[in-house]
Amino acid sequence: MHAEVVLPAELYGTVKKDEAVTLYPLNSQTPYEGKVKIIDPL
Repeated sequence: MHAEVVLPAELYGTVKKDEAVTLYPLNSQTPYEGKVKIIDPL
């Protein structure tokens, strides 16, 4: 799965590459586990 996530401004700089994440797609109650691979610079 590929997911692009937009964070609130106060969270910029707190997410690190290879950090574990749990994603919940819209209209789904099934969580997906993954890792952060790319962080776009501001």
